[in-house]
Amino acid sequence: MAEWGTQITWAFESAQDLSNKRYHFVSINGTQDQQIVLHTTSGGLPLGVLQTKPKSLEFGTVCLNGITKLVAGGTISAGDLITSSASGTAIKVTSGSLIVGRAISGVASGGIFTAYISGVGGLLS
Repeated sequence: MAEWGTQITWAFESAQDLSNKRYHFVSINGTQDQQIVLHTTSGGLPLGVLQTKPKSLEFGTVCLNGITKLVAGGTISAGDLITSSASGTAIKVTSGSLIVGRAISGVASGGIFTAYISGVGGLLS
């Protein structure tokens, strides 16, 4: 069962409608300061995990570091190192991807699980 834990969070304005992207990875909008967009770089380093459901130009809370829920983009097992998919979901790390966290619980693709995200990625060789 997915649960919350201690988090470092911050509120950011959403540059797009993210109302159906709760528990997905987000990034800083490259064209506007302090705005977030859905993270779309597979294996890249996201800003954090969206905790709320903001529409365009509304503020959303982002978990930058800590225990959070995430949507799985593939099967995840407890203990797996995780990274981001091109659709903003969490996937198991593969070679050449940045590690952004570790799964605390397991889940099938499309489900919600609990993970620790560190906010700083290491490269899996």
